[in-house]
Amino acid sequence: MSNLKKQFISIFKKEHLTKSSNSQDFGRERLRRVIFTILSSILSKGLTTLVPLITIPFTYDYLGKEIFGLWMTITSFFTFFAFADFGLGSGLITALSKSYRVDDIHASRRIISSTFFLLIFIALAFLLLFLLSYSFIPWKSLLNITSNELAKLAALVVLFVFIPQIIQMPFSIVQRVQLAVQEGYYTNIWQTAAALINLVSIIIITQLDLGIKVLIFIVSLIPIIMMILNWLSFFTIHHKDLYPRIHDWNSKKSLALLKMGIGFAFLTLLLTLGLWLDNVIVAQTCSLSDVATYSVVSRMSSVIYVVLGMICMPFWSANAEAFARGDNEWVRKMIKRVVIIAFSFILFLEIFIVWLGPQIFHLWIGETFEVSRFLLIGFALRELIFAIASPYFMVLNSIGKVGIQIRMFLIFSVISILLKYIVPYWFGMTGIIYVTPICYSIIILPCLFIVVKNILSAKSQQCFNVRCA
Repeated sequence: MSNLKKQFISIFKKEHLTKSSNSQDFGRERLRRVIFTILSSILSKGLTTLVPLITIPFTYDYLGKEIFGLWMTITSFFTFFAFADFGLGSGLITALSKSYRVDDIHASRRIISSTFFLLIFIALAFLLLFLLSYSFIPWKSLLNITSNELAKLAALVVLFVFIPQIIQMPFSIVQRVQLAVQEGYYTNIWQTAAALINLVSIIIITQLDLGIKVLIFIVSLIPIIMMILNWLSFFTIHHKDLYPRIHDWNSKKSLALLKMGIGFAFLTLLLTLGLWLDNVIVAQTCSLSDVATYSVVSRMSSVIYVVLGMICMPFWSANAEAFARGDNEWVRKMIKRVVIIAFSFILFLEIFIVWLGPQIFHLWIGETFEVSRFLLIGFALRELIFAIASPYFMVLNSIGKVGIQIRMFLIFSVISILLKYIVPYWFGMTGIIYVTPICYSIIILPCLFIVVKNILSAKSQQCFNVRCA
């Protein structure tokens, strides 16, 4: 019992690392940072999920059904900004994780500077394109607005939503940098603060009746303000040595990062097509009432997917550092541990959901909402397969192996989409969800296991050769 207690305490004890520190010291510090990031992420995601549930009644009543719907539509319309950085953020994590953790500060700063100034250029290009096309876009017909007064408000809301999105593009690299240097807890702290400030602001504005425009403007502005403050805090206080400088910008490095980033962006697109278009397919092959049922269950399942992301994402940069230091044995051990922990935790949640799912949905949605356990089991199988695969994908991401993932998901997406259009004719809406875990198990998992095994074997051989030289 005392040994278990010592191991638990050692997780939270910061290691004072030097160049003479051994692989065990680096491994303990690496794991400590991962655990801190996971714990802070649980707090942050919990609050950012809870705050909208609290604020929606305030904003819905204050704005009214039509304006609230307009605001949500415009916000959803600009979700394409997830691809606006062309995957540069993902490329940055992979490249920076290697250089920073082997103490190459100059290379690290060059990577950050090359990404930051390239994103400034991309943001300015988006801004110019938006300003030139803004007055020519028929917002009234595009958003299906009948009132001229509401059309004027819509044009203003577009500005309130779009401009902050553009401004935050270059500053958003701070979150990727923090993840890369295994200090993702800073991102989570700032996101928690932003959620709380948003909550307080909405309550104050609605209670004092400061106006619809003020409400939408402030809510859109708070995230960018907190992002900039996070950027300033991190680069001017915590890591002055990584502050982006124009003379550290390197065009070749920018192009290399952009090439890797475009690969990640294309991979994200394939994931979206192969995994997250089910609602559209249900609408086309079944009925809108089936879409309602499917989307509600999918919404609950997405919460579990977020939990899985919180567990696995910190290992992206941790694996990259371990490989850079030749500690591939740590990577091997962590894959097994994370698979066991993630699978066990999600299995527990899914058993609970499948067992009590119908009753939970009756309380949440209403007595008229009906859902079959076969549908719940299908979603459970999907999340369990993801729990097995995700730690392995963090290995591929950590060394920038994007091409093999693109090939895997290209085959997977084509086959799974075709099957999802076919199976409803025999199995109805429920059959669609089973396509994902079945295709994933047949196409993705075997290939993933083989590729990662080969990578770990190759890394082991490299480490052996270096030690013998």
